[in-house]
Amino acid sequence: MWTTWNRVTMGAVTFFAIGSALAAPAHANEQADRFVETLKQQYGISIKPDAADDIATTACAAPLSGVGLYNAQQAVLQRYPKNDLNLIATIMSAGIIAYCPERLT
Repeated sequence: MWTTWNRVTMGAVTFFAIGSALAAPAHANEQADRFVETLKQQYGISIKPDAADDIATTACAAPLSGVGLYNAQQAVLQRYPKNDLNLIATIMSAGIIAYCPERLT
């Protein structure tokens, strides 16, 4: 069974090459649009930009607010109940790479 850390690590490996393309866009919606396109190309995941942005920013904020990634995943799962935990974990892992790669150090 994959642990949360394994998912984050796998996301880091997968998204390392494209992280620079997503870094510091001029507008937050542009970043979300790029992130959604990357999710679709890399994983075949179709998701709305606002939902992808919400999931990614939740993953980035979790350590800063003292919430573990598992608890953050559960909160996201409650907001988006049509998705399963593995999908949420994949999007969160990719979101950490795209939105806050400094969290991996």
